[in-house]
Amino acid sequence: MDRGAGDAGSTSLAARGQPATAGGAVLRAGGGFIGNTSITLLGLGAGAVLSMVNEVLAARFLGVAAYGLYALAMMAARVGEKIAVFGVPVSVLHYLPVHLNRDERQLALGAVVGGIPMSLGLGLALAFGLWIGADWIAAHVLGQPDAAYFIAVLGFAIPLMALIDLLGEITRGFGRALPYVVLRNLAPQLCTMAILIWLWRSHGPWSGVAYAQLGGLSIGVAVGIGFVLQMVRTRIGPLWPIMQLRRLYGYAVPIVGNTMVSLAMVWTDLFLLGILTDASAVKQQFRVSLLTTGMVNAFALPDGHVYVTRGMIDLMKKKLPQRPIDASNDALGHILGHELQHVIRRHNVNSAVFQAAVKDASSPIDPSILTHVTRLQEMDADRQGMVMAFLAGYHPRGGIEFPVGVSHQNFVSQLGHDGSPPSSST
Repeated sequence: MDRGAGDAGSTSLAARGQPATAGGAVLRAGGGFIGNTSITLLGLGAGAVLSMVNEVLAARFLGVAAYGLYALAMMAARVGEKIAVFGVPVSVLHYLPVHLNRDERQLALGAVVGGIPMSLGLGLALAFGLWIGADWIAAHVLGQPDAAYFIAVLGFAIPLMALIDLLGEITRGFGRALPYVVLRNLAPQLCTMAILIWLWRSHGPWSGVAYAQLGGLSIGVAVGIGFVLQMVRTRIGPLWPIMQLRRLYGYAVPIVGNTMVSLAMVWTDLFLLGILTDASAVKQQFRVSLLTTGMVNAFALPDGHVYVTRGMIDLMKKKLPQRPIDASNDALGHILGHELQHVIRRHNVNSAVFQAAVKDASSPIDPSILTHVTRLQEMDADRQGMVMAFLAGYHPRGGIEFPVGVSHQNFVSQLGHDGSPPSSST
């Protein structure tokens, strides 16, 4: 009886131990999930910051016009990358953990190896297609003939980005978040940043910006290959892969369909970007002059003449005494960007007041009409002027510390009947 009681007690203890073991497994799994999620989110944040810094460096190095062409080519490359991956990374991320959990190591290796040919093949095909057709695409599709060089060179970023995407998902399939973050968000951006800083400090050629991107992506691919090889050796070993390509690519087909719908919207934005930001269409010549008056103001005339008053300069010196008034002054850069946008976007001549005045040719035009803009147009000039000033290398603080929105009508009394200002110096 004692032995039976002991057996029963042992059975009871074992039964009670099973839920504890299962609960511990759940807690460990939950802890791993939370840890990997935290690493991934932190990596995405760090990668976003590094990418933004790289964009700023590229914009400062290239200038407004060239950076626009570079950004257009990078957008085309990213669209090509979405086509090249063909949804395979998601398919690999689906099947690889399943095979590993079932200890189907040959099938797991097949999922790793089987995803590479499609992404690499499509990526190279698109890259050579852009290389050959860069001139035609730039001129007839994007409306930016000068973007041909960047399109031809950055087209080779497509297979590199596709491989980075695939290798990153493979590391996630192995349950590793840190390698994914390193090869996707850190290694390429840091390498690109180092090259951009070197180009900036050494006054290197503007074409180097494109090769900086290719260099960073190449480092990302190399790091990713190293991570994947190490994981294959550790988790799978030296086996011959069994590839089920039909199942692997079949799972990716719905993903491709969804991607193509998204790309249709991206291409619409791309076409609009090429049409609406054609810098060669801006034929306007600008002339900036300083008016010798104590009134605080800055304004632009429709013919491209931009005027800043002595009173405005004196106010800037008073508010920001530690900063010299020169070509590098952030506040002055934002003021000029604001006024240039009034001219570029033809705010003056498109206003209802101006349109009504020019219809009546029998009476002289009131000088105030030449500088009349609406409050919405002022807001538009603030927004677009800040972007222009930023791309030209001026710090955004200039538009914050010294607001640009001043009333143009305050200076009307000193305009001549022909719209010309009083004494000024250029």
